[in-house]
Order: sequence, then C-alpha cells, then structure tokens
Amino acid sequence: MPTGPRAFLTDFGLAKSVATGSKLTRTGQALGTPAYMSPEQARGETSSLAAATDVWGLGCVLYEMLAGRRPFAGETAPELLARILEEDPRPLRAARPDVPRGLEVVVGVALGKAPRSRYAEIAALRDDLDRVLRGELPSARQARRRRRGPLLLAGVAAAGLAGVAGAVVVGSRGPADPGSRATSPPPASVAEALAGQARRLRFSDPRGSARLLAQAIGEAEDHPRREAWRLERGLLLWSTGEGAAAHGEWGRIPPGAPEAPAARLYRGLERLFERDVEAALAELDLVSAVDQGGSREPRLARAAILTVRGTLEEAREALQGEEGWEAAILRAATHHFDPAGDRAAAAREYTRALEEGLPFAWLYLNRGVARQELRELGPAIEDFTEALRIRPDWPSALGNRALARGERGDKRGALGDYEAVARLRPEDPDFRYNVGVLRHDLGDAAGAIAEYDLTLRLLPDDPVTLTARGDSKTALGDLRGAIEDYSAAIRSRPDHANAWNNRGAARHTLGQHLEAIADLNESLRLEPDDPAALNNRANARASLGRMEEALADWDEALRLRPDHPAALAARGLALTERGQPERGLPDFEASLRLRPDHPETLVHRADARRRLGDLGGALADVEAALRIRPGYAYALAHLGCVREDLEDLPGAAEAWAEFLRVAPGDPQAKEVREWLAKCRERIAAAGRPGK
Repeated sequence: MPTGPRAFLTDFGLAKSVATGSKLTRTGQALGTPAYMSPEQARGETSSLAAATDVWGLGCVLYEMLAGRRPFAGETAPELLARILEEDPRPLRAARPDVPRGLEVVVGVALGKAPRSRYAEIAALRDDLDRVLRGELPSARQARRRRRGPLLLAGVAAAGLAGVAGAVVVGSRGPADPGSRATSPPPASVAEALAGQARRLRFSDPRGSARLLAQAIGEAEDHPRREAWRLERGLLLWSTGEGAAAHGEWGRIPPGAPEAPAARLYRGLERLFERDVEAALAELDLVSAVDQGGSREPRLARAAILTVRGTLEEAREALQGEEGWEAAILRAATHHFDPAGDRAAAAREYTRALEEGLPFAWLYLNRGVARQELRELGPAIEDFTEALRIRPDWPSALGNRALARGERGDKRGALGDYEAVARLRPEDPDFRYNVGVLRHDLGDAAGAIAEYDLTLRLLPDDPVTLTARGDSKTALGDLRGAIEDYSAAIRSRPDHANAWNNRGAARHTLGQHLEAIADLNESLRLEPDDPAALNNRANARASLGRMEEALADWDEALRLRPDHPAALAARGLALTERGQPERGLPDFEASLRLRPDHPETLVHRADARRRLGDLGGALADVEAALRIRPGYAYALAHLGCVREDLEDLPGAAEAWAEFLRVAPGDPQAKEVREWLAKCRERIAAAGRPGK
C-alpha cells in the first residue's frame, strides 16, 4: 500500500451515461456546474458530451489545485461561460512559476476548446502525468488558437441574467488547429438553444425567459416548435402582469395551428381574471364552439363561461376530473368569485395551480386575498410579497399587503406600502388618505394633516377626510381648527354622524358643553347605538352637573360595548367624585386591563385607592403614570397628596414644587401653591429643612 497524502474523488456530481446514451436532460439544457463546464456544455450540446468533457472538468480541477484559482471566473454565469467559450486561461506558470513546463502542457491540453483537441480519454491524461512525474516530456502537444470576436448572443449578454446555469451561444469552434474555420450553426439550432435556455429560466426569471423565446421565435421562422414558443411566451408575459403583450403574442398564432385553441382559452382566462367580462366571453365562446374530438380546451372554456355567468355550482361540476393548472385556477375562481364561496378551497386550488403551472403574480395575489379573508395574515403577506417579487411596484399587491399588515398590527409596514402606492398613483386620493390615517395612528399628527391636505386637493369637501383632518388637529391641540373641519364635513354631508360626534367632543373640551350636547344629540339621532357618542355626551352632561343623565349614558354605552375603556374610566371617575370610590375602582381596573399604560386612568385609580385608604397602591399608580409620562402635572399633584398622607412632607413638597414648575398656568396651580405653602410651614414647624 502506498503511504503519504492521497487524494480521493468523493462525488461525481452530475453524470451522464455514455454507454447507454441516456438523455438525462431536455434538448439544449446545460448540465453541470458553470465554473467547470466545458464549451460544449455551455452551448447546451448534450448530444456532444463524451469522455473529452470529463477531461475538461479534470483539467479545471488540476489547474485550480496548482494555481490556487479556477481557470475561468466571472461576476455572473453568462460572463463566466462567455470566457470559457472565448478566452484561454492565464498561463499556469504565470500563476505558479515552479510548475514544470510538461505539467503546464498536460493541463493546457485538457483545457482545449474543442473536444478533439483534448485527450480522448482520462487514461491518456493519466499516462502523460506519469511521464511528467518521471521527468519525461508529455506525448501531447497544446494546440494554438486563433482569436476571434465573441460569439455570445448580444441579447443574452445584455440581459445580464445573474445566477443562471448556462449561457446561450451561437456558433461552434470546431477543430482547434490554426487552419480551422468556424462555421455558424443553422437558425434552427440557434432557436432550440435559445428555447432551452428560456425553459431553464421560466421560474427563476420569467421576463428573461420571455426575452429569450422572442429571440428563438425570430431566429427560425419555419421551426415546428415556433407556435408552441409563442404560446409559452404569452404565458410568461401574463405571469408578470403584461397582459396586453400576452394577448399580442397569442394573437399571432395562426388559427389553424394546434396551439390556437389553447391561446384563445388563455386570452379568455386572462380577461376573466381582469374582470373584463364581455371580452372574456367573446374569447371563450369561440373556444367552446370548437369540437376537436373531446379536447380539453373547449371543456375548460365552457366551465369558464359558467363561472363568468355566475352559475358556479354548474361550473364546479363541469370541472370535476379535469387536470392541469388551468382547471385548478377555474375551480379556485368558482369559490373566490362567490361571496359565500369556500375560501380555503380557493386557496388550495391556487396552490395547485402554482405548483403545476407558472408562478403567476396574480395567482399569488388571489391566494393572498383568500388567505386574508381566512384571517391567515402571515401567509397572505408572504403571497403578496411573492407577487411583488415577480411584478414589482404592483399597486394591487402593495395595497392588499398594506391592509394585511395593518390588520396584523404592523402599522409601519402598512404605511410603507401605502406610501409606495401613493407614489405610483399620485392622483388616487384613497391611498393618500390611508397614509394620513396611519401617520395619525403612529403619532405623527402633523404628517397626517399634510396627507389629508393633498387628499382634499384631489377630492375637495370629502367629509371623511375633513373629519380625519379634524381629528389630527385635535391631537395637536388645535380645537378651533378641528371644529372648522368638522363643520365643513357636516355642511358637505349633514348625515355624517362621526363629524357631529367629534365636533361635540371638541366643543366639550373647549367648555362649550351645551353646544356639545346639541351636536352629540344629533350624532345619536343618526346612529342611536354609538357608544363613543354616548360617552362624549355623558362627559358633557357631567360637566354641567347632570350626573344622573351622565351615568345613564355611560351605562348604555357600556351595555352596547362592555370593553369601552374610555367609558369605563369616565364612569369610574364620576362615581369616585360622587363619594363612591368603591364603585369607581372596579371600572378603573376594567379600563386598565384594556389599556394598561394609560396614565390618566392610573391617576384616577390612585385617587380612588387613596380615598379607600390604600396609600401603597395609590403611590404605585402615580409613580407608574409618571414613568409613562414624565412631568405629567396631574400625576405630580396626586403624588404630593399621597406623600402627604404618608407623612412624607419633603416628598410632598418636592412633588408640588415640580408641578408648579412644569404647569404654572394650570387651573389647579393656585390650589397647589396653597398646599405647598402649608406643607412647608409644617416642615418648618417640625424643625426639618424643606424645599
């Protein structure tokens, strides 16, 4: 047994049987790893693969072992394969001067461009290696090549298709001897090579695949596969949303061609999913009228017509037993177009169509919509994202993804999608309005107002937008500006209950309680069961001292919506201030379960706890409120009261002094100054320093 380092071949990777001539790939499909592909592999000439192809691969491995780099490299696969076809590797001894000249010759012969210029068998290469190891010259001689211009098809090179398995090449080098002349292959061979490359790209790059098929169609006008390529190219264009181009391609297929019924069926289906009903029926009627011995196209067309006409049960029956992606999308449509249809069945059929056909962007969109209706928001978002990968900047996919993201709580993601649609459709007020709503929800009231301003330029006097802008002005404290917007909305649409409600709430905040109650009465006349309006009217009534009426409104609001946190907190406050903190406390606790970090409610609960003697709980509540909202004046005032009750006079004085610092103009400031003065007097009397 020999000793010392030994090399082992552990994986043949892709193999082709030479003995049986078995074809493991379709005609024209490149086989192998691009960096180790021989020129004949790069051209997709699978019928030419033989032992000399393996010699090339071993030559690449030997070169890499000796030089520390591969013989050919490129940023993309087409660039790499172009160099394999057109360039010689850097001389081995230039990269590794200590390599014997004979070894450089052996590797150079193994990397001959034409199969006939290489070693005929691996055994011959091995014998020459043995000669070099014995210090002898190899028997083979490296042929010299005459340089010519690149033969890579210009259209393919310009496409820059990164990551593909091979490049489409026109031409063959033939023998490598200096006197040889290159011959151009017939157009049919070029077209087949292009179509083979297109077939490999149909899933990873449908647009690139469509471009290659266009070149194949142009290369060989009489090729028997030409109309089949047109049919396929139309599908590729349809999959990426280029419906008009797909129609044009299918329309070029002669009526007598075997592919004509399928082309017309596809034209009808494309128009069906674009909801162009009349055009869809015109196409489908022509297909269904053709009797071709029970062929499937007329059957599918008749099922599609039933779907268009709304006889969905009959359509489902007609599709029973039909195979293929076309039947799958029609079955999905019978469920999806039906308001009471089975959305889960629609999603399953869309999945089947995607697995059996092309990755149509609109199929991902439709499956996403079905999943969204099933409340499967995560998978729905994935589908919309995949649709956008195939068809970037598609407003329908962006809008649906924004909606799903918003429903899932991802308001920032939804905002990004709506902003993208607004850029794509600047004249569409709906998306601009949605951007405003999300900006408001995310705390950017000023940004929301800017979006609403743009919306109102496109849709003047829109009551919904005017009301939303009023809400954002309210959030900024511009109550009078908000009332102007609400009033404009009411003038535009007097039955807009939300505008009446919001104007009433703004007027209550401004102290216009009677006007507020009048607005809220009108809102409740329009929508009697609106808990928000009942809560707002209760607040206005309480401010006027009409406490029984206010409590009745809160009770009714909470009957209609038991989880209304604002109504719970307001009723709890009213009960506490009426001297019933034991009744108010449960309302505060229920409200905080719904809004755990609401500082106002925490302070109200602190007041109720303090009145009930729970000073520790009260202190915890006001401190929590101040962590949430530092400098919150209402909490500072209560903090001073709790600390005074706990006999922490310096702490009380500190809290009240801070209140006066942050809110000197507050209506309660006069009372707090009196508390602070008395507290400091007590501190001085006790002989302790105070602030």
